[in-house]
Amino acid sequence: RISIAWTRNVLAQLTAFRPDVLHIHAPFWLGWAASRLARRLGIPCVATYHTDFIRHVLYHRSGFLVPLLRWHNRAVYNACTLTLAPSLTTQASLLAQGILNTRVLPHGVDTTAFHPRFRSEAWRQRYGAGKCLLLCVGRLVWEKNLALLAQALPVLLGRRPDVAFVFAGEGPARAALQRQLPQAHFLGYQA
Repeated sequence: RISIAWTRNVLAQLTAFRPDVLHIHAPFWLGWAASRLARRLGIPCVATYHTDFIRHVLYHRSGFLVPLLRWHNRAVYNACTLTLAPSLTTQASLLAQGILNTRVLPHGVDTTAFHPRFRSEAWRQRYGAGKCLLLCVGRLVWEKNLALLAQALPVLLGRRPDVAFVFAGEGPARAALQRQLPQAHFLGYQA
C-alpha cells in the first residue's frame, strides 16, 4: 500500500492532534506532503534518511532519473528542519547533493534486548551453527548487493565449515538466492 497525497481527513486529524514535530521516513508522496504541511503549520519537521534511491535507479540502469531525484531530494529534505543520516559517509553524500541541515544519528543496537544471555543453543543447532552464525536481516533485493554476498558465501563456507548463514526477510531476490545458496537458511518474514 502507498499513500499518494494528504486527504482532508488526515489534515484535519493532524491539525486537531497538534504535534510538536513531524518525523518523516521516506521522501516520496507522504513524506513530501508532510514536509510541506509542517512548514504550513509552523511545526518542525525531522527526516531520517534511509534509502539511497539514486543508487537504486543507477542499479536499474535508469540514470536519466538521477537529476530528477536529486532535485526532489533537495526539495523535500531542505524543507525539513533537520535531516538525520546514519553515517558520516551518508551525511557527506547528502551535503554534496545540496541537502543542508544534516546531522549523524547512527543506527544502534539495544544491548538490553539483544544480549548474549538470550542466546539459544537449540536455535543455533537447528541451523547447524558451530561457533559462528551469520545473519542477514532485511528486505531481500538485489540493490543491496546480494549478488556479491551470494558469491562470497560459498568461498567462506569452503574455508570455515563451522559457519552457518541465515536470511531473515522477504523480497524479490529470495527465490534466486535460495537456488544459488542451498546451504543457507531462509526464515522469511519474522514478526
